[in-house]
Amino acid sequence: MSTATNREFDCYCFLCCGPLGSSYLQVGSSDPDDLTNRRGRVETQRLALERGDELDSDDSSHESDYGSNDDESQEEEGGREEGDESESEDEDQDNHDEGNYQDPEHHSYDLDLATSDRTSWLRRVRVPPLTHTPLASQSSTLTLPRAFISGPATYEDMGRIWASPEPGEPHQASTGDNCFDCYTSFNDDEIGFPFHDHCMTVLQKALQWYYEYTPTKQERRLSSSPHLDLDALYEAASRLTGWSRAQLDLNYGEISGAGECWDFISEEEFSYLLPHL
Repeated sequence: MSTATNREFDCYCFLCCGPLGSSYLQVGSSDPDDLTNRRGRVETQRLALERGDELDSDDSSHESDYGSNDDESQEEEGGREEGDESESEDEDQDNHDEGNYQDPEHHSYDLDLATSDRTSWLRRVRVPPLTHTPLASQSSTLTLPRAFISGPATYEDMGRIWASPEPGEPHQASTGDNCFDCYTSFNDDEIGFPFHDHCMTVLQKALQWYYEYTPTKQERRLSSSPHLDLDALYEAASRLTGWSRAQLDLNYGEISGAGECWDFISEEEFSYLLPHL
């Protein structure tokens, strides 16, 4: 189910695969009965995870969402032959899945979780594009590709992102706003890989840790001055642009919302909320 509003397709953070903004946030009903059903469904999923059971995001145990007529079901079952029963069960399951697919409560977030202070981080986006810096020691026709981090950026649509200049950044091509193509070239603009400010902070925090090896053991240590090689990061991202034009060809974990447009799947609020360091 797409939640797009006059959008062709979304692109996502190359570090976390989350959406580039929160303006299209969909929250569920505040009705007490709807909240009870939603949170009961989430609790069922949580317990299934603890038991190691296979997850069913549209758990059929919450029949109160869609209701059933037991008397009619019993009458129908009495007149069925064995083959008809199997066919009807498949049809009932299809109808149930279709109902879940259309139900807005299955495609929205818990309004008490997806608050503005926990989702505003998604709007703080930048992009590391390349610029071509002339080689000082060579002919002026030769250039060296260099990655840099732009100023604040805004995802437009159709794979395009607008970035403002970053004050003091020596490698940016101009002092005006620049348009970049996300992941692959759609519009003949320079390619960039969008990310959230907070995700880059998490990456830099992770890079503070390193292993020191001795002949007898290895120890995990914390660096006081981690180095982030933007050129290497850009090159790595370039090599991971595969089938998708909206994200890297990586396993981002249990995140199901990153479709053609972001889908606010109930029970997956964790993919939208501010991660803690």
